[in-house]
Amino acid sequence: MNNEIIRIECYNHENQNDYKKVLNAFEFPRDFNILSKQTFEQKNKNIFLMIIDYPKIFLNFGTKTKIIGYCIIYDAHDFPKEHQKFLFDVFNVPANIVHEYNIIVSDCMISAIKRGKGYGDKLINHVLCFYKGDKISLYADNAYGDSSPFWIKMGFNIKDEENSIYALDNSVNNV
Repeated sequence: MNNEIIRIECYNHENQNDYKKVLNAFEFPRDFNILSKQTFEQKNKNIFLMIIDYPKIFLNFGTKTKIIGYCIIYDAHDFPKEHQKFLFDVFNVPANIVHEYNIIVSDCMISAIKRGKGYGDKLINHVLCFYKGDKISLYADNAYGDSSPFWIKMGFNIKDEENSIYALDNSVNNV
């Protein structure tokens, strides 16, 4: 993290055109291809992008900008109870947990070369500050390794060990 400028930007229904411009303008890892498939038809969705500006070494001027992390969040406060199956199908979090922990971390990733260097902590701390006072749930997809220690370190507790469901009551968290 030397000589780089890190920023986290939030995109939603209101600034979706800016989101598209950012994706077209900046580099991002191939395994972030889900970002280009995102739409904002649901007004209850926020996408947080972690963006780094690196000083260019070649010719010693300008910057190179990359997206190195993202977090996709849904606010399920307004989801009707009859959408319980939908909630599980989309978020992999059982409806009974979503009804108590209404903010859902749908997807979250840091680029492979940046993992283990504190970037994930920065991104999640930013998200937790944004959702201060809310109860948050997530399905810990372990496709890229066991993420359990990370989520526990960030203050989440296991709610359903068999299905890797974690939750955080951010209304009592001192983030």
